[in-house]
Amino acid sequence: MVTHQPGRAMEAGCTALVVLGPLSGLMFPFLAAWGWSPYGWPGAWILALGYGAAWPVVAIILCKQRPVEEPSSQRSQTAGLLIGLGIAVALAALLRPHAPLVATVLNTLFFVGLGEELFFRGYVQSRLNEAFGRPYQLWSARFGPGMILAALLFGLTHVLNPAPAVKRGPRGEGSIPPWAPATSPGDSPRLNAATATPDGAPGWSFVAASSAVVVTMSRLCSIIGGIRQEPDSRADHAVPLVTPAPGMGP
Repeated sequence: MVTHQPGRAMEAGCTALVVLGPLSGLMFPFLAAWGWSPYGWPGAWILALGYGAAWPVVAIILCKQRPVEEPSSQRSQTAGLLIGLGIAVALAALLRPHAPLVATVLNTLFFVGLGEELFFRGYVQSRLNEAFGRPYQLWSARFGPGMILAALLFGLTHVLNPAPAVKRGPRGEGSIPPWAPATSPGDSPRLNAATATPDGAPGWSFVAASSAVVVTMSRLCSIIGGIRQEPDSRADHAVPLVTPAPGMGP
């Protein structure tokens, strides 16, 4: 019988960060050697391939980790994570004190990403799991349509996202992501989510539309959960996707 370990999720997440960061970062020297920009299609595909190739490494490492008999408390793990982030921020501030990248990454990590995950994974996916159950199983992980639907809803809310910010040079060329330096030579005014969307619509219209979508999805998830929830929840009847071969049962 597999027991739930609260610290296991944080352990897996930190392991993924430790592995994905360096392996994905190895792609940037490769792009520099070939003279490709990470903002162009060839460079973007290379970065995506490197990121995708790093995930099997994460899976192998997690599978080889032994389960902890007495996992450390959540407080200890949180303290260790904060200490590690503090060291990383201090090093970044010492090495690149004027780089806007540090502030942007921290803002995305603690505000943008955290809020999105709390809503889509913490609420939307949980309600969809209650509604449709988790009838499938892959090894020890159980999942259902809620995981796919939550991912699709997350993608739909970003379709109209005006980021990356549009930045026009003297000849009106191209666009760059918002984490690029804002003081490059020859820059003209830049459009971003706070001022205007790329098509000229005011930024508040995007915020209003996004808020309407979020509120609507929240209400729909509550309605679906109330209608589809049954006493004999289908979440308890998992159908394994990986089954032993005939004659190989326990």
